[in-house]
Amino acid sequence: MKQISNTEEYDSLYICGDIHGEFKEIKRKEIINSILLIAGDCGIGFEKSEYYEQLYPKLSKILTKNNCILLLVRGNHDDPKYFQQQLIDFPQMKTIPDYTVIQYKSHNILCVGGAISVDRRERLNVMRSAKLKNRTIATCYW
Repeated sequence: MKQISNTEEYDSLYICGDIHGEFKEIKRKEIINSILLIAGDCGIGFEKSEYYEQLYPKLSKILTKNNCILLLVRGNHDDPKYFQQQLIDFPQMKTIPDYTVIQYKSHNILCVGGAISVDRRERLNVMRSAKLKNRTIATCYW
């Protein structure tokens, strides 16, 4: 079990889910000095790993400016590999494995991801079909 306990510098903790890759919303909400916990369906695993390496510099500007950290918990429509192996591990954006405990103020938050969706293959096929029309291919390893 992993613990995240260096959270004293943050004034608030926000929890939401089902953003499905719409990280630009973080910029619009103007949240400051906060932990942003995305509780599943983050949209992780529908793109090649290079995508997240290109996404992070854009996100890190606003996360740094606003003193925020983005913690991602696996949802039923995310690729479990990214979370089990912590494949996204940037200073201010991290996929966290199941059973991670976040210690925030006087609270312990146990993070456990969702089940594997029964419709994941159909969703992946729809995403691939849409992206093939734009000449890009999503890679997902479920």
